[in-house]
Amino acid sequence: MIYFLYGEDIIQSLKKTKQVILTLQKKKPEAVFIKIGSDDWSVSKMEEGMGGQGLFEQSCLVFLDRIGKNKEAKEFLIERYKELVESPNFFVLLEEKLDEKLVEKIEKVAWKTEKFFEKPHALTKEERLAEIGEKIDFFEYADVFGSGDKKKMWTMYRAAVDLGVPAEEIHSIFFWQVRSMLAATLAGNEKDSGLKSYPYQKAKSSARNYGEEKLRQLAFDLVKAFHEAHRGQVDLYNTLEKIILEL
Repeated sequence: MIYFLYGEDIIQSLKKTKQVILTLQKKKPEAVFIKIGSDDWSVSKMEEGMGGQGLFEQSCLVFLDRIGKNKEAKEFLIERYKELVESPNFFVLLEEKLDEKLVEKIEKVAWKTEKFFEKPHALTKEERLAEIGEKIDFFEYADVFGSGDKKKMWTMYRAAVDLGVPAEEIHSIFFWQVRSMLAATLAGNEKDSGLKSYPYQKAKSSARNYGEEKLRQLAFDLVKAFHEAHRGQVDLYNTLEKIILEL
């Protein structure tokens, strides 16, 4: 019989293999334990494990530890895997990588098969941003600015400053959001606003947190801050922080 453990998550598969072997040894304490790896593999060892003429006359528990790494051992498996099934002994076969066709063949005849594959790593928000060369999420910051939540916006603003995000980049987020909210407020409908359906509905909803007069003032303050900063008259970081605290 064959207990087949297969997959690239070798830590989990080895852990399970040890459990399987211990369980089988408890059930058959009289069985001789044989371990065959890719480095010490040989046809004679395999035949002895299968119950042919050799040293072992009593039953055996044979652990085949990734023998597929050995070219000759792999060919042996391809040609004679059915003999492992027909053997009176029990085989625990552990493999990381094997040809798919061979895996399918062994699965069909194995007493039990367990597969171990590493779960894809879920990227953190920071990792996702790093992949596109960004430090902060444009739309996350725009949404918070649109909500009018002064405390949360200030906290996120300070985090962006600590990350070294340029003041001009933060300014562009704020200005884009203010311009979108104004467009949604002043336009008679979605078409006249120049925005797509979802951004229009979102901007229109966010605009209610400010009102037209406040939005016009924010637009004026942001334009003024940008030009004065580029003329060296004000520090853009400080001016943006002041705008946030006055929301």
